Amino acid sequence: MQRPKIISAFLLLASLGASLLLAQYHGPADQPASLVPNTVRMGGVFNSTLPSYAAGELGDLQIDSSGRLILAPQATDPCQSGTVAKSSVAISATADAQLVALTAGQSVYVCGFTLQSTAGTAPTARLIYGTGTVCATGTTGLTGVFGFTNNADSVTAGWGSTVAATAASNALCIDVGGTTPTIVGVLTYVKQ
Repeated sequence: MQRPKIISAFLLLASLGASLLLAQYHGPADQPASLVPNTVRMGGVFNSTLPSYAAGELGDLQIDSSGRLILAPQATDPCQSGTVAKSSVAISATADAQLVALTAGQSVYVCGFTLQSTAGTAPTARLIYGTGTVCATGTTGLTGVFGFTNNADSVTAGWGSTVAATAASNALCIDVGGTTPTIVGVLTYVKQ
């Protein structure tokens, strides 16, 4: 007697609202699923660049160039992408300073940062963006102001997905305040 042949399908909802369909064949090891009667055949569309979908929008199953089903949605957050190079910048600021230079048409996506006060009276820091010397033109805050009560306080944010992003064609800067402040740390980012 042959083992029963079972095809099971599961609908998974990804965190961004994309849905995926997984199919699994259970049958004799010596008989491929394509030869078993009453099996479900699944196909997909190969695109060298995967399409983007809005939440709830239906689309074709995607396959890679070898015909294998792509089971994971592609990250649209540049900080979460495994194919986008991330960069880091060390921070040591006693005054306002540019952290990432502007590139025409590109935004800076902040993936994570740690800031620590090492000196000063009532030191503060915030991330800003703009153009001109130390982002002085069109200055826009990316974070609130972090106030440090002593010279060992620190703040950490991110380390996975985008924390904040500049508008295109703007530099990323740190705005420090207080009396003789020193702010140190590290910031990881993607520019595209």
